[in-house]
Amino acid sequence: MKAAKRDDNEKEIVEYLRAAGARVQFMCKDEGFDLLVTYQGVHFIVEVKNPARKWVLTEAEKKTLEEIEHAGGVYYILEDIDDAKFMHMQVM
Repeated sequence: MKAAKRDDNEKEIVEYLRAAGARVQFMCKDEGFDLLVTYQGVHFIVEVKNPARKWVLTEAEKKTLEEIEHAGGVYYILEDIDDAKFMHMQVM
């Protein structure tokens, strides 16, 4: 199976999160999100989207978003470092 292409902006977001002390795990596209981020004992479900392209959530992403929100969680969609900083600020 061919690996799914990652968004170009994902590397910069991952570098920021890791520099902030987060553990970042890359997920398979079948999971419905790109990154499992753990910071200070809190898990973040993260989908990275490229703002330079017109994007929509895949069916797997929509399903995961619904499941996470139904369980009381937050499904973060990050396009850039500012979005990552906002998410990071949620636990400070």
